[in-house]
Amino acid sequence: MFIQIEGTKGRTGRGLAPTVELGVARGADLRKTFPLGTKLRAKVLEIAEGRIRLSLRALKDDEERAAFEGFRKNESAEAAQGFGTFGDLLKSRKHK
Repeated sequence: MFIQIEGTKGRTGRGLAPTVELGVARGADLRKTFPLGTKLRAKVLEIAEGRIRLSLRALKDDEERAAFEGFRKNESAEAAQGFGTFGDLLKSRKHK
């Protein structure tokens, strides 16, 4: 599937996203999944000899990985803080 890059015109601003990189089921009707004029975000995999290779799947994977890393950092920060002891919990309840 060819994707026109926003802000460009003609063939020079067109990139190819192979069917495997679209993140849709094999045999899916691409015309129904991506109607003409659909705006997409894609990751540039390669630029070689005037050809641009794009991937929707790689962008989704990168976003999921970043979200997981953010979650993992947040969880490790909370784990490092700890819950304290039962006595600490009782003291904090007594002051409230």
